[in-house]
Amino acid sequence: MVRRVWLVAAAAAAAAELHANPPLTAATPNRTRVHADAALLLAGLDWAGEAPDNATVAPIIRRHPLVAAFRRTKRLVGRVPKLYRWLTRLVNPRPVEPPPPPPEPVAAPATAPPVYDAGAALDAYARSCARYAVSANGAVLGALRFGGVCVKPSDESGGAPFGDADLLAVVDAICDPASVARALDLTRVDGARFTQACAARALSHALAKADRGRGLAYLALVGAPLGPRGAERLATAATPQLRALRLQGCDVRDAGLDAFAQALDARLPQLERLDVSRNRASLHACKRVKKAAKARGANGGKKCRVELRGNCLALEMACAATHAAGVAAFATGGPYLLHEAKRLGLDGACVRSLAVYASAHVFYFAASAQTHLAEARFGRARPALPGAPRPPPRSRWDRAAPALVLAATHYPFAAFLQLDAATSRRVHGAALALCAVCLGREPPGVDRDPPSLRVGKYAPVETLALLFVGSFAASATALPLRRALGDAAFRSLAAGALLHVAAAICHVAAGAGHAAAHALTLTGAALHAMVVLKSLVWHFLPAAPPAPRPPGAAPPV
Repeated sequence: MVRRVWLVAAAAAAAAELHANPPLTAATPNRTRVHADAALLLAGLDWAGEAPDNATVAPIIRRHPLVAAFRRTKRLVGRVPKLYRWLTRLVNPRPVEPPPPPPEPVAAPATAPPVYDAGAALDAYARSCARYAVSANGAVLGALRFGGVCVKPSDESGGAPFGDADLLAVVDAICDPASVARALDLTRVDGARFTQACAARALSHALAKADRGRGLAYLALVGAPLGPRGAERLATAATPQLRALRLQGCDVRDAGLDAFAQALDARLPQLERLDVSRNRASLHACKRVKKAAKARGANGGKKCRVELRGNCLALEMACAATHAAGVAAFATGGPYLLHEAKRLGLDGACVRSLAVYASAHVFYFAASAQTHLAEARFGRARPALPGAPRPPPRSRWDRAAPALVLAATHYPFAAFLQLDAATSRRVHGAALALCAVCLGREPPGVDRDPPSLRVGKYAPVETLALLFVGSFAASATALPLRRALGDAAFRSLAAGALLHVAAAICHVAAGAGHAAAHALTLTGAALHAMVVLKSLVWHFLPAAPPAPRPPGAAPPV
């Protein structure tokens, strides 16, 4: 109501003003005052929200400063309520209400596990065989018929050589939702018939999609040309369901081993056995895989047993060649020692001691060379069907031979120099007892790898016992030997003993330290052989007869 009264009053005032002052012309002198009055009228109408009736006045004065000021004032007045509400919230903030609790999850109704349908699994395998135009394998049919979790095809039960098409059919069958197979064992088929691309593609699909989408838990493959890229593909496709993986003789090289080392902790937390033996990998790649497995076990994860035998062929051949040289040296030097002893007319005890000394060294070097040659032969072996080549067992004679050499080295010195009999019996008894223990003791089940692939601080019990027995022998016979041999020969004997100690310590190390241990052992044995020859055998040369006196010479006083 007030608004309308104000509008009527403003209109009356404007009409009176227009009546008193007629519309402007070019000759009108007071243009500024008229524009100001029109601006006031237009500002009032604009404030009221109504358009002006006089259309001729609006274009002239719409940009007048007074009209612009009125409009800015209107906008400021419109913002006052907003400013008031903002100040009110700032002074008296509303209490923050806690968010509503999330709804409780509704338990899904328990569903019964799917029942295995042998007919559907056999139909899926039949469709796969028809798709790839191959005949059904008897071993696969038996596993699917009885709901076996392990599918183990073979060349004998297939009627034809197992190749790429058969592999695709088997993988297609075990990846079908009707199959419950969780393991695929291909050790009874010739993996050399597979192509690299087909084996990598089919086995990676099986690792990811078998067992109704959960993936394989066990995969064994021997002698297939998988290659480094195929191994990387398998390591990427494997699921946490995988518990054992055997890729023996698949030529995965260093890149494949590095891929599995990276996947051990991230993608394969349940893996308990990894067999990558005979893959022509370097020593450094083998050590990286071993360290990754040990790091996962040390961090609270599941322990993983890694099999790496037959990889470092160059190292095994170097160790075998070093001790083969020792066999040749003592096989020729031993008969020479016996010949010299018989020529000089030494007694039977001295000759027997030299025979035992030479025979023990030949036996020791031959046992060590045979062990390393067996490792190298395993690395180069081709899989023979059925099954796969097994790693050679660690030789008991190789572990017992160092103690036998210790007893045999002490035997000539005790016989020639007639050392204390009780001390000699104690030294021989301790060394022979250690030799018997090593022969009767089974190889440790926690580390069946050869010493060249050991990682970390690992000291075999026989090595510690050998160092203890050697220290006892040195402390019991050092002073008598020095008095009997002299300083020069005793220094050579002590240097050979120190080389044997250094070899026992380096033998515990992995890799090149093991090869260095063999070289140190050979050098120490050579020093001891020189002392035996010069200070024992040749020391008992018969004295030269006295020179005849010239006639007429007086006899010596």
